[in-house]
Amino acid sequence: MKVFEVLKVSEVDLRVACAVRFTDSPAVDRVELILYSKSGASRAAIAVYGVGGLLAPPFEIGAADSIDVIAEIDLGGAGRDIDPRKASCPKAPLSLSGFGRPALLVLVRDSIAPAQDIFALISLDAHPVLLWREVARKRQMNGSGYDTFEVTLDKVADSPSVDIVLFQHALPTEGDRDYRPGPPLSLRFREQDGSYRAKR
Repeated sequence: MKVFEVLKVSEVDLRVACAVRFTDSPAVDRVELILYSKSGASRAAIAVYGVGGLLAPPFEIGAADSIDVIAEIDLGGAGRDIDPRKASCPKAPLSLSGFGRPALLVLVRDSIAPAQDIFALISLDAHPVLLWREVARKRQMNGSGYDTFEVTLDKVADSPSVDIVLFQHALPTEGDRDYRPGPPLSLRFREQDGSYRAKR
């Protein structure tokens, strides 16, 4: 199974933007963050490999002109705060030592107006799945919109997995000199039936 064949594009229309390798992982050898061209548009996908090849068909995320890693996380581990603005392509292998339920949090950016960034969470095991996909940042042509400035993994008593909490603020329209940011909006997501869903 070849990635470009699954995505139904030519091999020359696809490039690996970032190859992430792992240590201390019994199932996953590497993850490739892919940008490819389809119908004249640039899009992103994520491919998870074991030693023997692809562990699942690549996960198509959406329109994109860049894709980076935010963090490797343990869904069954302790809570922590993450700055999504520090997303990058790690140069050294990432260690999954001590991770009970490893996963990879990725940021997909699309700068074409209306601009939109997307969070994607992929499980790192023998049967990887796309656990969560959520808009991280959206900006309209006039500049207005919203942006996520912090991601919190919150350990809660009534769930075996950490909750994902996003903290967002509004973006002003262009030229709005009187703009004053209000209190941040928080959105909580909890794992349910194999995926993360908004908790109302």
